[in-house]
Amino acid sequence: MPKLFSPILLLLSVLSLLTGCESKAQIQTHVVPKQALIDAGNQVTDKTPALPADHPPISTSRTSPPTASQEEGPFTMLAAIIPHNGTAWFYKLAASQADLQDLTAPFEKLVTTTQFKDDQPQLELPSTWTQSEPSGMRFATITIPHNNKSLELSIISLPMSEEWQNYALLNVNRWRGQVGLEPVTPDVLFSDDTENSAKTLKTSVEDALYVKLTGPKNPNASSMNAPFMNR
Repeated sequence: MPKLFSPILLLLSVLSLLTGCESKAQIQTHVVPKQALIDAGNQVTDKTPALPADHPPISTSRTSPPTASQEEGPFTMLAAIIPHNGTAWFYKLAASQADLQDLTAPFEKLVTTTQFKDDQPQLELPSTWTQSEPSGMRFATITIPHNNKSLELSIISLPMSEEWQNYALLNVNRWRGQVGLEPVTPDVLFSDDTENSAKTLKTSVEDALYVKLTGPKNPNASSMNAPFMNR
């Protein structure tokens, strides 16, 4: 009779066959970060060094210099017209009333000390004022450093094409509108007893008509019309 395998030997043989058919399992490793490290990585760290306790706060905002439209009023305009040989010479300086408080006398002196050579004004300027070369309609732009600002006094010339008083009235009323004032009539402008009247300044040639106008509107904040030529 055939020889019988013992149950134990049979079981070992089956297990050996099964083990040889299976591939070896690969071992994989995974690194799991700790939650504390994750939380720390998600936080924004301010690397700015701490200021001393008594140090004033540092502001990162930048303030732009005020524009003409942002200046505080009221506003003043100093303006004069010198008629000479059929030409009107316009002197004008406009800024806040506070800025022009100390410039009224120098402006008037500039007008009264003007000399003419070859029908063009020769200007006597204070030492800190500078005069630019003619440009376009301007005979000169005079730069005036004052109160940490740079103010501009303009001088232009235009031919006079009508009667002097009417010509002066039209231009003065134009200036009045630029500072927010109502126009005036000839009897007011050329009178001697009202605050709205013009003043006469003696020059080396004809007398100049001079006005000092103060109102709520900034004449430098918007474009200004040129002096009247035919109207």
